[in-house]
Amino acid sequence: MKLESLYRMGLGELYLLHCQGEHCHIGQLVYDKGQLVFRSSKGPLEIGLEALDLEQGFLGAITEPASGAWQSMSFYGPGRCRRDGISLDERHRALLTETKNEYGDCAFDFVGTFYRGFQLLLDAGLLPVVVFREIQIVDGPTGLAVVDLRSRIKQREVCERITNSIREAVKRCTTFTVEEVFLDQTEFDALFGRFKPTN
Repeated sequence: MKLESLYRMGLGELYLLHCQGEHCHIGQLVYDKGQLVFRSSKGPLEIGLEALDLEQGFLGAITEPASGAWQSMSFYGPGRCRRDGISLDERHRALLTETKNEYGDCAFDFVGTFYRGFQLLLDAGLLPVVVFREIQIVDGPTGLAVVDLRSRIKQREVCERITNSIREAVKRCTTFTVEEVFLDQTEFDALFGRFKPTN
């Protein structure tokens, strides 16, 4: 797993929680002078080093997709991760098990694109952020842990700003622009003729 590879697949759109010394920062990965660096936004958070404790609010992991699966990062729910030393409390586990979308995806054992997984979590009122902590996927590669920032931070305005930003990133991945194309009858028939009903 390489950060550069994950960055190209969407990691630069997401927020990361990074602790240095006694302070934790929220920020994003950006390229600066050809180097991939962590850029903090708005100084240290009102949050302690226990923020990196995966016992609380562990949501899963992001990693590179299986060969040919899709072009964005993959997201795996906690049920698909090796949780050595991570015991989810019953309430958190129940929330993830009950969180489902219209396609039948369940947050606890989710496997799919990161934007579909993150949308599922956001719709459940969770705030997924990435931490620099390696997690082994069951029968898969190593990934980076994803945790719920809302369970770690009291600064409401920070949560709202990050939630909106992640929602926009997800929207960019799932929205396509359709432009008007004018076709004459011959071009239309060449493209769609086989779908015309035959009487």
